[in-house]
Amino acid sequence: ISRGFSIPSGPTGKYGVETTRAVAAYQRSQGWSGRNADGIAGATTLRRLGVKPPNSAPKTTTARKPAKSTTSTSKSSTTTWDPNKAILVYNLQGALISHGYAIPAGRTGYFGPRTKKAVKAFQRAQGWRGSQADGIPGPGTLKRLGL
Repeated sequence: ISRGFSIPSGPTGKYGVETTRAVAAYQRSQGWSGRNADGIAGATTLRRLGVKPPNSAPKTTTARKPAKSTTSTSKSSTTTWDPNKAILVYNLQGALISHGYAIPAGRTGYFGPRTKKAVKAFQRAQGWRGSQADGIPGPGTLKRLGL
């Protein structure tokens, strides 16, 4: 928005259609085209905008409903699942995408309904049903995604 690209609903904290369009317009203004102007704010786009990419572990969180947290032991470290920690969500989205699950906006660091839907689809593909396929990435889900 500060660069002159319109997001009619303003800064909502969600990476939706309007944000995707604004990011694509910004990318095109940089001379990018085709897949390079996809509306996904990847590392290069964020760097050009002067924003630290999600892999730099943001220090602030946005206000949204907290979801239940679970603890996961993965490899030699313990990770506490927190949907408000952008780096954890960013890594989850990357793992889901690499396993073939679509998240239209890509890796955003925001745990919204589309990411939850992708988690649920992954869980169902693992043969889990009912409360095991709730869309919340618990220890088993994170382990099977390699996180």
